[in-house]
Amino acid sequence: MHVVSNYSGWEHNDQGDFKTRVDESLAKLKAATPSQSAKPADAAK
Repeated sequence: MHVVSNYSGWEHNDQGDFKTRVDESLAKLKAATPSQSAKPADAAK
């Protein structure tokens, strides 16, 4: 992925801000996934 910004200068860190947002979103997704998948009910009953 390529990040291009219209701003220049040391006070703008668009690439770093974007990476931070992506990392935070991935961390939320990993935390939201259940640690164990649900097992289907036994059909033999």
